[in-house]
Amino acid sequence: MKYSTNKKHKKFYKDLEDKIINTQVAYQGPIENNVFLAIDKYSKVIREKYPDASRKLYKIFIELTQNIVYYSSEKFITPDDVKIGCGAIYIYSTDEHIVITTANPVFNTEIDNLIERINYINSLERPALREYKRKQRRKPSNIKGNANIGLIQTTLTSANPLKADAHKIDDTNSFFILNVFIDKQ
Repeated sequence: MKYSTNKKHKKFYKDLEDKIINTQVAYQGPIENNVFLAIDKYSKVIREKYPDASRKLYKIFIELTQNIVYYSSEKFITPDDVKIGCGAIYIYSTDEHIVITTANPVFNTEIDNLIERINYINSLERPALREYKRKQRRKPSNIKGNANIGLIQTTLTSANPLKADAHKIDDTNSFFILNVFIDKQ
């Protein structure tokens, strides 16, 4: 499967990657099985030193990759005509955290609502966030906004606020960047 992306996208990914120090895992392109193998290997490496962080890392990684698969405005079409979302995933370490950063193009018509939902999620205390998740689960699956559940679960699992940002690419797309901080201890 060959992947090539828009030149503006490639430059943005490169600029983002250059800003991240101590990267342990970096991937750009369609979200496919080899991405999961890389995280599994990395997860095993940190498991002995940070067992709780390792479990959280894997759960959060699954949620974030699903967000890219389903919500990236850039799609790769496989030989079987399956559309796969494209984006970038970086995992790096600071003194206190393991950080997962994802980046992918999102339609400009969706970006403000997405940032607003994340700000709302970040404003809730843990009990209120759990209740909000229950309410979201009760919504019919065809109602827009059920993507909230993955963001809510990510926030609950990490026990830290999400850090989101957007950078306009053109009249149609913006890059959506999401940082999730997992406490090492």
